[in-house]
Amino acid sequence: MKTIIQKANVETKKLRQKNKQITICPYCSDVHYKGVWYAPYSRFALLIDEIKDSIFYVSCPACKMQRDGKYEGILYIKDVPKKIENRVMSLILSEAEQDYFENPQHRLVEFSGMLDGHKITANSAKMIQRISEKIQSEFHACELHSTYHPSPTPLQITHVTFMHLEHVD
Repeated sequence: MKTIIQKANVETKKLRQKNKQITICPYCSDVHYKGVWYAPYSRFALLIDEIKDSIFYVSCPACKMQRDGKYEGILYIKDVPKKIENRVMSLILSEAEQDYFENPQHRLVEFSGMLDGHKITANSAKMIQRISEKIQSEFHACELHSTYHPSPTPLQITHVTFMHLEHVD
């Protein structure tokens, strides 16, 4: 995995090239160049020259998935103790934001409440895995169970269930 400094150096070198072939998603403004997606506010995206560069507008894979209601991961979180619920939700959003920062094509698709917890869908199975593992490492009073279904489309389903313990913090 490249560090932010390495990514910045790569982006700077790419910016020096003239007449770049660039694709921009008309829905989210993510920028695609030579096999890599960049966030619309990235250093690379902010320095695109609209006059010198060839720009095409095509929907990105993440927006296509969202429009089609598709996702690669589901996370069910159940029986979260009320006293730590805000911390759990904050952790989820923080991990999703960090994952998006590293790859703007990784996104939460839906975040919904259920009778006994929450259901989160993401267009990235890795994002679901990252979030669930972070919850387990932060809150030891929970169990984690994941299953992977390779077909008809890849789908990771993860269940995080909190145990009812008085001392959960």
